[in-house]
Amino acid sequence: MTQKDKLWGDALVTKLKYKGSVIHFVRTSLSLKVGDASVEGAVYQAVEKPEFFYVVNSDAILKLNTKWAYNPGVGGFSMHAPKSRRFIVCLNLDGGVPFLSSSPVKKGVVTWNGHDDWNRFEWPQRVD
Repeated sequence: MTQKDKLWGDALVTKLKYKGSVIHFVRTSLSLKVGDASVEGAVYQAVEKPEFFYVVNSDAILKLNTKWAYNPGVGGFSMHAPKSRRFIVCLNLDGGVPFLSSSPVKKGVVTWNGHDDWNRFEWPQRVD
């Protein structure tokens, strides 16, 4: 992340008057296999917690060495990204709902029956 990226995140947190912990996810070069196709630019890794990965397609969190992938959308969880989508500022990363049909999360291939039709960043995000 650049200094400009960090300043963007700091301004967001200030505007939202958020006081909790902030996790930054950065886009990786890891590809995501969806059916027979590979999707690029959909997997992000947490800077402060490198064992966490966020998959934009499916809105899923992968945490290394856990039993299941999960949907993080509970407890005030929110994700915010600039237009570049190079990084994501995550607020309230405190839990989620497991995909009970995933393989264990480990380095290598991880599979789950998430829904690839959900993308948290398709809707405009505004902070006034």
